[in-house]
Amino acid sequence: MSSKARETKKALNACSQCQRRKKRCDNRSPKCSSCTERSLTCIYEGVRRRGPGKGRVYLQKLEARVAELESTLGKPANTASSGLVAPDTSLTNPSYTISPNHSARARDLVAVPGNSPSVTDADTAQKDAPRDQPTTPKSARLSAASCSYNGAISSAKERLFAAFPERQTVKSFSSQADHGPFISPIFIQLPPKHQAQSMFEVAFNEINYILPLFNAHILSDLLEEHYADPTASPGKNPARWAMLNAAIAVAIQSRAALDSQTKMIELSWSFFKNAFTMYSAIAFRGADVLALEALLAMAIFMQGSSDMWTTSALISTAVRLSLTLGLHQKSYYSLLNSATATRSMRVFWITYILDKDMSASTGLPSLYDDSVTSLGYSDLTAISPSSFDTDVELPSALLRARVELAMIIHRLEVRLYHGTARSQNTWQLLEEVVELDGRLESWKKKLPSNFHPNHINWSAAPAASVESILILYFAYYQALISTHWFAADLEPDNANSAIWQGRSSNDIQASAASQIIRLLHHFPTQQPGRLWHMMQHPISACITLLLLVYKNPTDTLAFSHIHDIGRVVNFLSQLDREKVLEVGPLLSLCHDLESQAVHSVSETVSIPKILGHSSDRGGLAMQEPRLKILTQVTRATSSVQLAQGLIGNIPSLRSTAFEFFSGLIPAWQAPPFETSLAPSLLIPERHGFAFA
Repeated sequence: MSSKARETKKALNACSQCQRRKKRCDNRSPKCSSCTERSLTCIYEGVRRRGPGKGRVYLQKLEARVAELESTLGKPANTASSGLVAPDTSLTNPSYTISPNHSARARDLVAVPGNSPSVTDADTAQKDAPRDQPTTPKSARLSAASCSYNGAISSAKERLFAAFPERQTVKSFSSQADHGPFISPIFIQLPPKHQAQSMFEVAFNEINYILPLFNAHILSDLLEEHYADPTASPGKNPARWAMLNAAIAVAIQSRAALDSQTKMIELSWSFFKNAFTMYSAIAFRGADVLALEALLAMAIFMQGSSDMWTTSALISTAVRLSLTLGLHQKSYYSLLNSATATRSMRVFWITYILDKDMSASTGLPSLYDDSVTSLGYSDLTAISPSSFDTDVELPSALLRARVELAMIIHRLEVRLYHGTARSQNTWQLLEEVVELDGRLESWKKKLPSNFHPNHINWSAAPAASVESILILYFAYYQALISTHWFAADLEPDNANSAIWQGRSSNDIQASAASQIIRLLHHFPTQQPGRLWHMMQHPISACITLLLLVYKNPTDTLAFSHIHDIGRVVNFLSQLDREKVLEVGPLLSLCHDLESQAVHSVSETVSIPKILGHSSDRGGLAMQEPRLKILTQVTRATSSVQLAQGLIGNIPSLRSTAFEFFSGLIPAWQAPPFETSLAPSLLIPERHGFAFA
């Protein structure tokens, strides 16, 4: 052996002390020269050589074990790389032993899977050991050539021990899981077929004048289909189930007698909840006009409650569905027969009206873009109110008038109350006001004489059409108020123009508000839900008149404004006295509004004896800074939105209403969120419409 080979051998067989100090060892026995000089213990370790190749076999057995566990968990085992499958006992076969350190660690991991340390943690601990500690014989057998083997075995162990703890958990969850479709509860069974058909024939006269949605013939056909297969689950045809239940709910709600009102409304909510269980299925899987009709029927029912939030959600979903189906495009109707096209067109425009009305009442943006709606309404026809009345001329004319008015209202909201107004100067905004006012006047002139506001003969109008005509008038006068509510605070550069504009807008607002209040005594009070829904307009009129009194308490019309507010108070008092509707909190608010108006005028004119109010209410006076703040608030929020904040449950509107009325009326020093002004009969949660 050459001298170079002996030096290499000595370097490989150096004692542990020389290895630690990286010194050349002379390999003398029993001690090398370096250890002898320093009186150290001299230990010669064995030569670290490549093992017999047992690690590859061990790795294959581990992969086979992982494959078995994955197949048990229902996962495809990927063992193509190994190409071998060994029995489970191979892990403990003594002929395939590895270092005792790894064997003990593997047993510990299998025994306590939740606390299994990783191989990399053990390697890190070994690296961090003190350098002066003697290396054990076990660690000495690991050579640098086994690094790739350690990486592979670490990967296999991580796969094994990551899957092993989940075995029992996944089995337990799988045994408890329900892999079936969504199941909807049934709160009440449908009535017998003949009873439902009789109800459909007579219950929708007034409703179809307002929104011609409920066709008795179509509803009867749906009943026939349902009872032809009575064992079918509601989810088999969600739109049919929802439409039938919503129609029955609306019919009961509109026909409830005063002496049995509580029980009948409770019953109607059970049918509505049946319909509402299909909301998700219709919203995500609705693919026909019937699904859209079901959503609209639910929205009409919810208008008879105090829950404007849910009503808004239903209308928004209906709008999205109509856009998804393409009902806003004229091309959709080209391949339909006449009856189907008329029905689809009618449903689209009903959705359009509800969307625009909701936008005007709540300030929420409309989901319809008029610029991409290519469908006309000139030939739009309504449903005959009942099988005994085949004349559809009046309801069709009312429907077309509502569509055109909804378009004007949408333009008003976009041009004045949404983002467009922020980029325009005062004169541009005044031009918008003049244009909108002209559109409203032109719309009014085109109304047929039998329901024109200036020529209507209420005694000659069909009884079923009265409510629809009133709703049309309310919407028109409210649009006038909203237009000039915005214009009244505009200040042109010319002082004379500003004064003229302010007076003109104030006069138009006062006239429109008075007209709304005068129409109250025509409104039928048999249906409390729709009555409450319409109360937003007289409350809006009261707010408008009160602010007009605050702006100019010396105006000769101030007495008339106070008198009109008093008429609303008297109307609410009559409802409360006759137990038509629980309006005590709203009556108290309106009485406070009247008292505020009286006090404002009494500071300049002595009127207590004339109006029967005491003027000793100095603490309630509106201070000038607060009036300025209120003026800024109302520029962005119309009076009808403030009214909706009082009687509805839209959070943003309720916050705005609280800010407004907490300054007007000291009694309102707490947000009206906990104690709503709505009657308890109309609160959905009182009837089980809640999410448990």
